[in-house]
Formats: sequence, C-alpha cells, structure tokens
Amino acid sequence: MSKKKDKKSNQKVKNSSTKPKKILSLEEKIQTIEEELSRIRRNYNGLFEQTNDAIFIISLDGKYLDVNQQAATMLGYEKEDLIGLNAFNFIVPEEVQDAKRKLTTLQKKQTLPLYERIFCRKDGTTFPVEINASLIYNENKEALYIQSICRDISKRNQIKKELIEKKEQYQLLLNNAKDAILFHLITEDGKLGEILEVNDIACEKYGYTREEFKELTIKELDDPQTYSHIPKIIDRLLEEETILFEGIHLTKEGKKIPVEIHSTLVELEGQQAVLSVARDITKRKLIQKKRDRERQVFRVIAEAAIYTTNISDLCRYVIENLLEILKLDGGSVRLYNKKDHILEPILVIGYSEKQRKKVRPVDIDNSKEILSYVAKKKTGIFAPDVSNNKIAQDYLSKLKQSNFQAFISYPLLNHTNELLGTIQLASANKMEARNDDHLFFETIANMFATALEEQIAQDNLRATQKKLQSALEVGKMTWWEIDIPTGEIQFDKQKLITLGYNPQEFTEVHYLSYKKIVHPQDFEALIQEIQEHLEGKKERIEIDFRIRTIEGSWKWFHNTGMITEYDDENNPLKIGGMIIDITEQKSRAEKLRLWDLAIKSSINAIAFADLEGKITFVNRAFLKMWGYKTRREVLGRDIILFWRNEKTAQRILTRIHQDGSWQGEAVAKRKDGSLFSVEISTNIITNTENQPVQIMGSFIDITERKKALEALQESEEKYRIIVENSHAAIVLIDGNFNIIYVNDEASNLSGYSKEELINSDFSKYLAKESRDFVVRQYIGRRNGEKIAPKYEFQLITKDGKIRDVEVRASVIQRSKGQYLTVAQMLDITEQKRAYQKLQQQKQELESFASTITHDIRGKLQVISMYTEFIQESEYREKIDKQLKDIQSFLANLLLIAKKGDILGRYYKVSLEKIIKEIAKKLSPLQPELEIKVQKLSPIKADPIKLRQVFENLLMNVIEHSQATEVRISSQEENNYVKIFIQDNGQGISKERQKKILQTLRTTSYHTSGLNIVKKIIEAHQGEFSFVSKKGEGTTFIIEIPKEKPKKQ
Repeated sequence: MSKKKDKKSNQKVKNSSTKPKKILSLEEKIQTIEEELSRIRRNYNGLFEQTNDAIFIISLDGKYLDVNQQAATMLGYEKEDLIGLNAFNFIVPEEVQDAKRKLTTLQKKQTLPLYERIFCRKDGTTFPVEINASLIYNENKEALYIQSICRDISKRNQIKKELIEKKEQYQLLLNNAKDAILFHLITEDGKLGEILEVNDIACEKYGYTREEFKELTIKELDDPQTYSHIPKIIDRLLEEETILFEGIHLTKEGKKIPVEIHSTLVELEGQQAVLSVARDITKRKLIQKKRDRERQVFRVIAEAAIYTTNISDLCRYVIENLLEILKLDGGSVRLYNKKDHILEPILVIGYSEKQRKKVRPVDIDNSKEILSYVAKKKTGIFAPDVSNNKIAQDYLSKLKQSNFQAFISYPLLNHTNELLGTIQLASANKMEARNDDHLFFETIANMFATALEEQIAQDNLRATQKKLQSALEVGKMTWWEIDIPTGEIQFDKQKLITLGYNPQEFTEVHYLSYKKIVHPQDFEALIQEIQEHLEGKKERIEIDFRIRTIEGSWKWFHNTGMITEYDDENNPLKIGGMIIDITEQKSRAEKLRLWDLAIKSSINAIAFADLEGKITFVNRAFLKMWGYKTRREVLGRDIILFWRNEKTAQRILTRIHQDGSWQGEAVAKRKDGSLFSVEISTNIITNTENQPVQIMGSFIDITERKKALEALQESEEKYRIIVENSHAAIVLIDGNFNIIYVNDEASNLSGYSKEELINSDFSKYLAKESRDFVVRQYIGRRNGEKIAPKYEFQLITKDGKIRDVEVRASVIQRSKGQYLTVAQMLDITEQKRAYQKLQQQKQELESFASTITHDIRGKLQVISMYTEFIQESEYREKIDKQLKDIQSFLANLLLIAKKGDILGRYYKVSLEKIIKEIAKKLSPLQPELEIKVQKLSPIKADPIKLRQVFENLLMNVIEHSQATEVRISSQEENNYVKIFIQDNGQGISKERQKKILQTLRTTSYHTSGLNIVKKIIEAHQGEFSFVSKKGEGTTFIIEIPKEKPKKQ
C-alpha cells in the first residue's frame, strides 16, 4: 500500500514540473546538425594542423588525399603538391615491398602495430619515422581511407646510437679488469641487499650465471666466518666510503676462494650501493703455505745441526721430524765404513722389532742391494716407480713384506762429493712418498749431509788427541802463545806454508807485525777480543777471522784461547790457544743459505709419472690446482685423465717419449669438472746409465692470462660511476689522435665542455713546447716501441692558461682490431709551483743568512779591535768570551744555511786525539765532569767538521745534562763505525725528545747544536740519533763510514 502511494505521489510531482518542449521544424534540425558538424570539423582541423606529428590521409589504393602542414614540412613540399601523389614514392626503394604488404593488411581490415620506415625528402635526403596507421570507417563500417600518423625519430635514433657508443666505451675501459666486480644495494636498515650486477669474470670464477647471481644473498656467497664480519665491514664502509679487506667466497660448487676485496660506496639512482672488486689471492696463499712447509723442513735440519751433540741424536732428530712433516712411516740412516767398505745402520725408525733385527750391514759392492746401488752410483732412487730398475723392483718386493709400499733412497755426500752414508724414507701407503721433486729432496739430503759431516768432524775432534795431532800435521790447526809484557808471539811458522808464504820471511816477533796478513775488518776485533779477556770481561777468547793467502784470497780461521800463566801478583803473563781452519765449514754454511733460497722459490705444481703415464707423485700445489684434497685420489691414475681432451694428452705423452721433453699449453680438468689453462714443461728423468725412469712435469695455472677481458655491462650508469668517480682526468684517443671520450675531471682540467672536446684533435690542447714530444710518444707506443707509460707535459686550457700535467698512457685493442690510447692525467701545476717557490725561498734564506752573518762578523771584528785598548780586567775576559760565543753561533748559523757540499778534504782522523783535546779545552767550564775515552776506531773524514760535532755534543752535556761523567766508545759494523757519547745526567723528558725529533730547530742553543751535528754527519753520509730516559742520562749515537764514500 505505501509503495503504490509513493509511486502516484512521484508521478504527480513529475507531471507538475514538466514544461512543454518547442517543436523544431525540419530546416531547424538540419541547421542544428550542420552547426554541430561544423564545430566538430573545426576541432578536427585544429587538431589536424596543430599536432606535432605528420598526418597523412591516404586512399585505399595508396594515394595522398590530404596531409597536414607538419607532413608537408617533413617531406619538404607544399601541401598542394602532395595531394594525389602515390605514397610509395616517398619511401626508400628497399622498403616499398614491405609497405605494400602492410597496405594489403590494412585493406583486409587487420590492425598494424607501430612500425618504423625510412622516408625520402624532396632534396633526396632520408630520415627514419615511426608510423601508426589505421583504417577510417563510415557509419556503415565501410572503409573510407587510411590515416597514417608519422613521427620523425631521427633525433631519438641518434641519442640511442650515442648511448650505445658510450656504453661500448665504458665496456672497453672495464674489459681490462682481471678481477670479479659486484654491485650490491644497501638496504634502508644498513645491510647488504640484492646483487644488481656482476662482470663476466665473476660469473666464470664463481660458476653462477648473472640471473643466478641476482637471486643470491650475501650469506650464500660468503663463508660463515666472513659473513659474521659483514656488519662491521658495512659500518666501516659507511664511515670511510672505501675500504680494503680479505675474506673467503664460495663458488657454486662450494669451493672456497680466498679474496682481497676493495669496496667503494657509490650512489645509484638515488640509492646507496656498494661497488666491490674481489681479487682471487689463492695463488698468494698457496705460495705462502708451500714456503712455510719448506722453511719447516729447513728449520728442522738447522736445529739438529746446532743443538744435537752426537751423530745418533742428530739422525734421530732429523728422521723423526721428516717423517712427521712429510707424512711418511719409516726411515733409516746408514754410515759408510770406509775401512770395511760397508754401510752400517746407525738408526732405524718405523719398523717392528722383528724387522729391525733383520737389518744388517750392507757390502757396498753387493750389486743386488738397492742401498749399495745408491751409494756406489751416488744417485737417488724415487720409488714406487721402479719399473726400469730391477734392483729397485726386488727391494720394493721385500719392503712390501714389511708393509711398506714405497721408498726414497738418497746418498749422503760431503762437500768433496765423498760418500758419508745413505738416507732412506718409506711409506706404508702405495703412493704416499711425499718428496716434492728431485731438487727438493736433493736439497734436503745435501743439507742433512752437511750437518752430518759437521757432527762427524766434531765427534772426531773430540775423540782422541791423535786425531787432533793429525789435524795439526795436515795444516788445519796450529797453536799460538803471546808474552803479554813484551808482545812477543810464538807459533808453528811452518803452518804459513799452507797459506803459500815462506816462513823465513817472517822474522818479526811482535804480534802487531802480523797485522798485514789479517783482514782489516777483523784485526781490531781480534785485538779487542783478547783485551776483553785480559780485562776479565770474557772467560775465553772465541772469534772468527780471515787471513790472506799469498795469492790474495782469504781463509777463515777460528781462534780460541785463554790466559795460560800469571805472575806472583796474579797479573797475566801469557795467553795461548789454538787457531783452526774453518774455511770449509764457512763454505758449507753458505751452501745451506743457498739451499734455503732454492726451497723458498719452489712454487710450481709438480707431478711425476712412470713411463706408462701412471702418476707416482704430486706436490700440494698440484692437488690445490686440480681441486683434490689427498694424494690417494691422484696417485696411480693415468695422467691423461686430468685433461679436457684425453686424445690430445695421449699425443703429448707420445711426443715426450719421442723427444725426451715437451713444453706448451693445454686445458686441464679439475676434480669438479671445471676447466683451466695450464703452461706445461715436461722432461724424461734418466738414471746414471742414461736410461729413462720417470716423467716429470711442472705446471703453472695461466687461466687468468688466457681469459679475455670481456666484462660487458648492460647499464651505462654503472660503468659511468666507475670511470667518472676517478680523481684522474681520463681521455680516450683514437687512431687519428682524435678524442672520443672524456670524463668530468678531464673537462674540469681543460675548461672545455665534453661536447667541445669530443671528436676534436687532442694535439690542439698541447702547449707548443710539449706537442712534438707527446706526438712522438703516441706514435712510438702505437708502433710497439718501449715507451715509458708515465711522463709530463703542458696543457693549454680554454682560458689560455698553461697547466703542468702528469700522464699515464697505455694502448688497448678493441674487438674490431682498432687501437685506442687511454690517457690518465693529473694536474701537478700547483705541486710544481710550490716546489719552485720552496727552492726560491731556500736560496733567499741562504743568501740572507750569509749576508747578515758576514755583516755581523765585520762589526764584531771592529768591537774586538776596540777591546784591545781595554786594560786587562775581568770584564775584558767576559767580553772576549761573549765575542767568541757570538762568532761560534754565527759560524753555526752560516753552516745551517749553507747549500751543497759543506765538507773539506778528508784525512785519516784519530777520534781519541780530537776528543781528548776538546775535553781539555772544555774542562775549565765544568771541572767536576769526568770524560772517559775508550779506544776508538780511526776513520777518514773532514777533521775540522768532525771536531765541530764533538764540541757541540760535549757543550750540550756541560750546559744541559748536569752530568758528572761522560763515556765515549765505539764499535765497528761492516764498513761503518758507531760512536757512543753516554752521560749520567738528568736525561731528556719524553715531551722534549718528541719536540727535538720533530723539528730539531728551536731557539735554544743545544737544539741548534744538534742541528749542526746532524748536518755534518749526514754530509759524511752517516746517521745521527740519540736515546734518553729521564733521570738516567742521554746517549748520542753517531754512525759514520770508515772510508770516504763514493759520490752519489
């Protein structure tokens, strides 16, 4: 009921509000329609003419019905000229057929996507356009004509081309990168976010594709220990903006790669990001690890030589440690009994008691024994490869009964290549002999032999007096005795014959007369050693020194002795001792040093194989390079299985057998299947009978050298960040000496915009004086000449100013065979100006100091003359003293300011005499000061300047130290003499020491004096320093050459 009531009510309201409409006539309706059509036509024509795009109205058969003004202008015609013309006439010929196919598509009422076309203008030029073509229908859906809206895209294409070229330029610059490069975002909470981009090297090194990298998290890329440090690393990076640190990355296969990472904070599209360059330092770590192992072996033998006291302990110490280091199981040492012609066992380790009981002496002439073979042939045997040695085969069969599968035997030879004995190491595993290579084990054997020889010699020397007398008879030792009161020396002069001298020519009796045949560097030390023993400072005389032979060569001797007789008052009367020829021991010590160097330099991967190609030994470098953990995985396998192409590897093996050696490159295959390039050097190892026994190969990983530097990047902005953030001005120059790229810093340096610099001749910016030089450098570098990459020239800026520039240039080859020069320039103008200004100021200071000094000296002379008229009095003495002090100060001032060589002629100087004269002169100034001068080594120097040094130092002590005693001593070190001036005064505080060391220039006299000392000592090419402690005194140290140095 209520709904019907509401409906009626609404109907009434509606009827009451409706007004009668005006009924239009037919003419009025037509006029209204025409006005509306006219308005629509005006709007369309306005849009038609005012749009920035060209609009063509084309008939269904391809003729222009109408065009707007933009279309006519685009083609270079008047509108009227185009009406009725065929649209195909304005398309380049090679695209007409495609245009007709598209017209057919439209005629079939099918739609076309946007497409591009090349149009021809009236003047014959062409240009690219983007076309949006569609059919126009009437109200009956009948096709009337085609509307084609065209847009000139010449500028857009040019911009696109320039961006591509610029991108290629940035790619070219980064193609030189040898390291992995990664871009990370930094999240808002300060953590490493997703990986935005990586280069090709990163993909190759880690085994991921770019798409896989972008899905990785930093936790998956870093090992756990490195990942735990990431928050601290990010904090450092945000604070310092660029940091360098080490870590460990994980490959896709889980392999760990130690890396050195250089991370830089950059801004990418308004967001903080990290550019990280990761350098693989596996090789560096491997070298260090190998050197540590080699040093460990060397240290063991050196320790044994030093600390053991008999042959048994020496052998046990060496063998036990070698077994532990080389992971072997058994070892033995036999000594050669020359009298019985046998090899006697001295030590056997790693064998059972039952096996040790079977060990017997071996006759060296027993042709069936492997140790006899090793000893007699003086050659090593490296087993388990015994395929070409029947004796070794039989011996290995016996060893296998004792559960040993491999052995290494080597002769122990002394310095004259005489047999001392043999050393043998054995392994319970078939292929676990841990000798790295022949050279490595030969070095170990030689070092052990040297230590053994030395121990044998020491045992023999300690054994009996008969052996000592025998050594005296062959000239290795002699006795000596000196009468202390007279200095007369006695010794067996017949021993001079061993040095080539005639004993009858040595008639002198005083020990100093033999100074002429003792090395000058050793004689003073020898005398000092004797003196210190006489003074009770040393219990015995123990010193090595050299004696010259008649031919002029030097032999080393060890002198040992002591006081042999005292008088009634317990004063020493005589000293005596023995002189031992240790020339051979010194030579062996030098050999040990050279062997150590050889061990340290061995870093290549090494492998041995039998003649069939089965691997018998590899070193740790080989395992690391091929990705294996233990030798068990490698030993016994065919060598050809470790290369990508087994047929190629077999051909190389055949060539080795044919030629005896082979060198070249090949592609190796790791345990995980990954490939890498290797440089190979192989040769056949022969025995003493020149029969081939093994194949040895040395391998170097050259993967990085082989990889092409193709770090392509998709984002132009990412490449620009790396280059444009450089502090150096970077310029790319093509083969015609035209600039094709510059960064912002290059634009700032020259004052020209980038647009002005690009495609311009680089030589126009060179100063006239530099132009020919730079062009010659450029041409020479292009022609492959050895040109220094770093040099200087002058650059003309846009405002005409000359700038001094330091450049580092290099030539790189583009992929298309074109060569470009990359120049990195630094503005050093201000640096040069500052240097020149400093030099000018130095000259002015020197001139001023010299002038004022001479002027004051003149006036002082006048004053001094007037003092002559003053009668003798205490005031005259004070005036004279002040005048002398002022003259000394002026002399020091002039010396400080003087430029160049300040020294006079060199003479042989007695330091003791000079210091004693100065001490006597200064004693009235502080009578209680005691100056003690020990025996000082003579030197060659400028005596006047040297006197000035000691005057300054002793005046310093008198005026500032409050000392009661000064001790002056010296010691010789190689070609230098160190002089120590030590007082017991109040010392210098740490704060004062720091100030003196920082400046050595203060208004106080003593610092000026130290400055004089420093300048004179450095002019002698020496060094001056001091040490001091508050309350304990000060020691001045002068280190000065004994002879006049050669000019540098």
